[in-house]
Order: sequence, then structure tokens, then C-alpha cells
Amino acid sequence: MKDKLKFKSINLFLKPLLFLLIGGIGSLIVAFLMIEGALKGPYPQIIDIILGVFFGVIGAIAIISIYKLDTILVYSDYYKIKSIFGHIKRIIKKDSIITWTEIEKANKYDEWKELTIYTSKSNYKLSSSIYGNYSELRNNLISGKKNNLKKEIKLIKRKNAILAVFFLITGGLFLFLSFNFYYLNKEAINYHNLQTITGVITNKAEIHVGSKGSGSININLRSYPSFSFNISGNSLKATNTFSYIENVKIGDTLTIEILKDEYQKKLTKEIPLSFWDKSINYSFISVYGLRDKNTSFLHFNDYIFELKNDRALVPLFLWVFAIVGLFVIGGGFYLFKNLLEK
Repeated sequence: MKDKLKFKSINLFLKPLLFLLIGGIGSLIVAFLMIEGALKGPYPQIIDIILGVFFGVIGAIAIISIYKLDTILVYSDYYKIKSIFGHIKRIIKKDSIITWTEIEKANKYDEWKELTIYTSKSNYKLSSSIYGNYSELRNNLISGKKNNLKKEIKLIKRKNAILAVFFLITGGLFLFLSFNFYYLNKEAINYHNLQTITGVITNKAEIHVGSKGSGSININLRSYPSFSFNISGNSLKATNTFSYIENVKIGDTLTIEILKDEYQKKLTKEIPLSFWDKSINYSFISVYGLRDKNTSFLHFNDYIFELKNDRALVPLFLWVFAIVGLFVIGGGFYLFKNLLEK
């Protein structure tokens, strides 16, 4: 095929390439670190493994998608499709194109069009978001070809079906959170559930700030090197963090109050561990009381006070999440109803 080149695509690859490259490599690094951390302890941590696999799949898809950034060369009788690396991926003859569809798409940041051309054996997609001369390419590709309206309607229906499923899943999550608030309001911890332990701290007294601004204190004790004693949420609110950071040094002896259930399962092994005990936060033990020989940094009564303040809002959140969940699920069923009627 020694046809003369008419024009080629104006590629807007920089933004998607950087997004895919940085996002893909970043996701793969996160996946590796999460899975490595999940397999370090005596028991694999199932949530970290699931999240690690999820980020790994996302990273792999992002890296593979780089190969889908094509340069399109337009000749009189055919189109040559090259990868971003210059490799010829395929050649599409003009007379092999049977029909086409074009769908408008949008997200919260942008709107774009996606054109699909169909041959007897395959199809090929291109997007207005990555080609500066999309209109010129589109007009050349569809010239003299019929628009497949039935296919377009089918694609729109599939798009709406995906949206309906998304609504149903989102609504289900809101209902799940509502039930969680309901059971949270019924759970009770009293002082008789606690076990007191004493140990020498081996790490610096500090507050760790999470990605969403949430804080926590992790305490490592010489006598229990495999576990991290954690203060977060209402326990952290009830803790005199300034006094703790100012007064506690590595090598000091601390007295800690933890749940008797965790003490007997994880520290003394008096009670067998369940699958969930082993697989979810095995190395972390929540703290409900903390003091040294001179000062009480966290008192159980202060924890209960903070817990009651939080629980005062639980009924409100319960109803809000329940109503939103039912409303969103209703939207999902409404979309499905419209799909079935058309």
C-alpha cells in the first residue's frame, strides 16, 4: 500500500500519558507495599490483601492502557493505526467500514465524544478527548457510512444500566452504613470488660496524622513486640495528648487498659482466635485507658463521655443514611423500569 498520506491525528497524549504512567506506577507501588505488609505478620491480613490486589489491577490496567494511545494515519483507501511507540497495530480499509456510532460522555470535570467504527470482523474506538482534530478524523472515517442508530440506542441503554447498578450498589452501601449506626448505638463497653497490662514503651510518643486528617497514637511495648496498642477515634478525643507527648519517653513504664477479649485471644492465647481475629487488624489492639506512675493520660470515664457525645448524633445519621439509601435505590429501580419499557 503505497498510497499518499493525507493527514494524521493531532495527538493530545501528554495529559492522559502522565495520568496513566504516574497513576499506574503509583498504584503498583501501593499494591506491593500493602501486600508485603499484609504478609509480614503471623497471619495474612485479608483487607490489606484485597486492597493490594485492587490497586495492583488498577495499576496494571493503567500501564496497559498506554498502549491504547494510538496515532491514526489517514490515506485515501485505508487507515494505519500506530501505537504510541510507533508500532503498526492494525490497518483498516475504508471499504471494510460498515457502520458507526457516536456517544456523548461526561464526568464532573469534562465532556467528550466517543466514536466507534464497525467492520465485519471488529470495531475501533477513538475519543475527542485525546485528538485535537477529532472532527476531521470523524468526518473522514464516517464519510458515506450509515449511522447504526439501533446500536447507539443499545449503547445508551447499557450506559443507563451501568448507572442503575451503580445507584443500587451505592444505595445498598448507605443502608449498610445505616444498620452499622444502629448496631453501634446498641454496643456497650463497661469497665468490667477491660484488662490492665503494664509494659515498657519502645517507640517515641507522637500522634500520627492520617490522609484524611484523622489522628492516632501507636504504643509499642517491649513485652509484646508483635503488637501495636492503638489510641484513635473517641479514645484519642478523651486523651490528654499534650501531656502524653511531653511526659512520656522511650523506656518509661506505662499501664494500659484493653479489652479482656483481645487480651485473652491475642496476648495470652487463652481463647482460640477466629478467622476474623486473625485476618483483620490482628497486630492492632485498641486502648481505653493509659497512665504512667504519675499521670493518667486517658481515663475510661472520659472515653465513655466522648462515646456518648458521638452516639447522641447516631439516630440522626441512622435516618439520614437510611433515607438517602432508599432514595438512591429507588433511582436505580426507576432507571431499570425505563430500560424495560423502551
